[in-house]
Amino acid sequence: MATWQPSVSVIRFAPFELDLRKQELRRNGWKVDPQPQPQAFRLVRLLASHPNELITREQIRAVLWPEEVHTELEVLDRRLNFAIRELREVLGDDAQSPQFVETVRKSGYRFVAPVQCVEWPGAGRPEDKAPDNALVTNHGNALTEAAAGAASKRAPSHFTRPDLPSLVLGAVLGAAAMVGGLVAWRLAVNALFRPVITSVSPIEAKRDQQIVIQGHGFGYHYTPLKGLNTAFLAIGDETAHWSAGRTVPQNADDVTLNITTWTDYEIVIEGFSGAYGQNWWALEPGDTIKLLLWNPQTGAGPAIYYAKVSPARDPSPRPKP
Repeated sequence: MATWQPSVSVIRFAPFELDLRKQELRRNGWKVDPQPQPQAFRLVRLLASHPNELITREQIRAVLWPEEVHTELEVLDRRLNFAIRELREVLGDDAQSPQFVETVRKSGYRFVAPVQCVEWPGAGRPEDKAPDNALVTNHGNALTEAAAGAASKRAPSHFTRPDLPSLVLGAVLGAAAMVGGLVAWRLAVNALFRPVITSVSPIEAKRDQQIVIQGHGFGYHYTPLKGLNTAFLAIGDETAHWSAGRTVPQNADDVTLNITTWTDYEIVIEGFSGAYGQNWWALEPGDTIKLLLWNPQTGAGPAIYYAKVSPARDPSPRPKP
C-alpha cells in the first residue's frame, strides 16, 4: 500500500476538499458542520489518498490505532465500524450504492470517487514537514498512479490563438457565477429549513421504549419505518461506539429504529429493532447519546442533540409492602 506524499496539502473529491494542513473537511468550499471526529478524519485521509485501492481492515487498524497492539480485536473492529458509519454520515454516502467509500465484504474498503491531490508551495524543501499522524508505510511514499496523474495536471500557461483567452475567461466567470449561486442557494435553504431539536424525552437502557423528539423544521417522512433504516435520522451511542438509523444493513448485527410518527415538529420512535441487546449493541445507564437529524425534503441539517441514557424503568412496579 503506497502512502500520500508529505507535500500533499489538499485532497479533493467533488464536492469535498480535505485540507491536511488545517485538519478540516470542506464541502463546496464551506467547512462541514459537524467536522469528522479524529478517527473518521484519519480514515477518510487514508482511503482518499489511495483511490481505487483495497485497504484492508488490518491496514486501517494499524494506521488508526498503531499503539494499541494489545487491545482486543473485537474492540478495534467495533471502533472501526463506528468510524466508517460516521464517515458515511458526514459524506452523505450510501453503503449500498456508494459514491465515495465502497465496502469489500470480509476484506476492507475502497475509495471509489475520482481524487485530485494538490501540493503546497515549496514542497520538497528540507524545512517542510508532514502533518501530524502522517501515514507512512514500508512500501514507499509515492501516490497511486491515478492520484499522481490528477495532481500533475496543470492548466496551459498560454494559448496559440489570440481569441481563446477571452472565451475561456468568460466561460470560467460564468461557471463561477453559477457555482456561487448554487452554493448561496444551498446555504440559504440550510439556514431557513435546518431542523432544530428543542427537546428529547428520556432515553432508557432498553429495547422497547417511546422516544419523542420535538422541535421544528423536521420535514415529513410519510412512510412508517419499522425495522428499516432512514437516511435522515441517527441515534449513536458515543460511549459504546455503535449507532442505529442512517445506516444500510450489511450484517445481521445492525440495529435499526422503529419510527411511527414523523412530522415537521415531532418524531416518535417506538424502540429499536434488529440485534439490539446482542454483544455490545445495547444502551447502558450513563451512556452519552448523540442524535443527528436531517430534513427529508430539503436535505438541510443536521440538527444535533446530546443526551444521557437513563436506567430502565419497570413498567409494572411492585407495590410497596
